[in-house]
Amino acid sequence: MELGGAIESSEVAGVLAFLTQIPADVFDALAPVAQAAVVCRVVPERLRTLDTASAEAVLAVAQRAMNVLSAVQDLALAACVRREELDLADLDGDWADGSEYRPSSVKIVASSVAPILRSTPRGAESRVSDALCLVEDLPRTLASALDGRLTPRQTGVLVDRAGLVAVDGRPAFDAVVVEGGGVESLTPARLRRECERAAMAIDPAAVHRRSEHGLRDRFVRVEPGLDPGTTWWKASLPARDSMQAWGAVDELAHEYVRADPARSIDQARADAFLDLLLGSAQVSTTVELVVPTFTDPAMDDQRSAPPQGHGHAVPDTACADPPSSMPLADLRPGAPSRQQGPPYGPNLPASVDACSDDLGLIAGPRLASEHAIGSELFERERRWRPPNVGVRHPRFGWMLSAVLAEVLSDPDVVLRVTRADALTGVTVARDPARYRPNAALSQRIRDRDRTCRFPGCGVAARRCDLDHVVPFPGGSTSESNLVCLCRSHHGFKHHAGWTLTMDADGTCTWTSPTGRSYVTRPADLRLDAA
Repeated sequence: MELGGAIESSEVAGVLAFLTQIPADVFDALAPVAQAAVVCRVVPERLRTLDTASAEAVLAVAQRAMNVLSAVQDLALAACVRREELDLADLDGDWADGSEYRPSSVKIVASSVAPILRSTPRGAESRVSDALCLVEDLPRTLASALDGRLTPRQTGVLVDRAGLVAVDGRPAFDAVVVEGGGVESLTPARLRRECERAAMAIDPAAVHRRSEHGLRDRFVRVEPGLDPGTTWWKASLPARDSMQAWGAVDELAHEYVRADPARSIDQARADAFLDLLLGSAQVSTTVELVVPTFTDPAMDDQRSAPPQGHGHAVPDTACADPPSSMPLADLRPGAPSRQQGPPYGPNLPASVDACSDDLGLIAGPRLASEHAIGSELFERERRWRPPNVGVRHPRFGWMLSAVLAEVLSDPDVVLRVTRADALTGVTVARDPARYRPNAALSQRIRDRDRTCRFPGCGVAARRCDLDHVVPFPGGSTSESNLVCLCRSHHGFKHHAGWTLTMDADGTCTWTSPTGRSYVTRPADLRLDAA
C-alpha cells in the first residue's frame, strides 16, 4: 500500500494564506518548523472550525514539522553519545576501585535523557542507539528526515532494518533504499518488506547472524492491559515453533466456536491459549495482604483512644500481627481462628474481618471508622481503601472485585502479610542495622523499593543489587543507607557523575552532571496491594 494524495508545499501555503495572514510565497519559503510555529499562533477555536482543505493543510504542516523535530532530537542524542565517549576516553585506565560495572556511553546517555524524554532508561537506550545509527550510518535517511519527508515511524523502520546489515554495509543499504525513490509514500509495513529485501541482497551473511541473535534473545513478557481486568502478552519466539503453537491454539479455538457460536474466534483463541498453557502446569497462588501499621506512638495512642460519644475502641487484638504466611483455608468460616475480635464484615472470621475494609479486598486495621475522631484519620483510612472496582497488580494490571473474590475463595491460596506504615504506605522495618544486610534486611529493602531506584527504571528489585547511598565504611549498612539499583545503574551511580542522597523516609534525590534533579520514592503499597 502506498500513501497517495500528499499535499504539495505550495498548495499548503495557498490554502493557509487566509488563516496565517502571510502571503503564500513567504510562507512557502519558511522552514518546516517555522511554518508550524506560525500555524500554532492561530487560536484553537479558529482551527476547530476549518474546512476540510484547510484542516488537511494544517495536518501536513504539523506532520512535516514533527518529522524534522524528531530528526533534530536524533542529532542531539548522537552528540550526547559522542561527548560521553570523549569523557570516558579521558577516564580510561583510571578505574582505581577495580569496578566491573563500567557502563557504556549509550547506557549513560540513555539514563541521563530518559527523564527528559519521559521514558524508562531501557526505552531511552533503544532510542539513543537508533539515533546513533541514523546519524553515523544512514546519511541519506537523515537528510530526508531533516527535510521533513520521512515520518519518525518510517525512519525507525529504516534504522531497525539497517541492523540486519553489518556496519560497513549500511551506507550501501541506505543508498539502495532511499535513492530508489518513493520511500516516503510507503506505509511502515511495506517499507519494512522493501528494506528486508535490500538487506538480504547486500549482506546475506549478516542477516543469518541477526537471525541467530534473535533466537538467543527470545522472550515472553506480560504487562497491564489497556482495559481493566486484562493483561498484554508479548513474545519473540522461533518462527517454526510459533507456527506449530498457533496451529494448536487455532484448532482448539475453532472447536470452541463450533460448540459455542456466540463466542468470537478472537475470544476462542484467547481461551484456547490459556487452556493449553494452564492445562500442562500446576500453579500455586499467593495473595499479599498489606497491613497498615502505626510507627508513630502518638498516632497509635490517638487511634486507640475511644471516640467521644461513641462505644469502645477496637481492641488491639482485633488486628494483632498475623503470621507472615498461612493457608487461606485456616481463615475460612468455622475454622479455628488464631485471634478473636469483633466482626466487621459478612461471612468472614474475626481474625480477618477486624483487619479488612468494607469490601474485603485488602486486609488491615480500620484506621478510622465513620465515627472516628478528626477528618485527618478518616482521610488516612480512605487512602488505604482500594477502588471499588478491585486492586491493581503492578505486572498483570487490575484484578476486578468479582475475580478477586473467586481467588480468595480457593482454599489452596496462601496469604503473605506485608506491614506498611499507615501514614506513608511504605513497608515497615523489623531488623536492626548489620555490617552486611542479612536475608531479612535485604528482603525488607527489596520490599520497600520494588524496582531499581534510578529515575524511570523499572527493573524488578529481585534482579537488583543493594547499594550503599553513602559508601561504606562512611555509610552504614542499614535501611536508611541502602537502595536497590540494577546492575547498569549501580555502575552508573559510581562512575557517570551523578550524585544520590536519600531522606529518612526513603525518598531519593538524583542530581545529573548537568545539574538536573530527579526524585524517586519508595513503592507506595496502597497503590498496588493485591
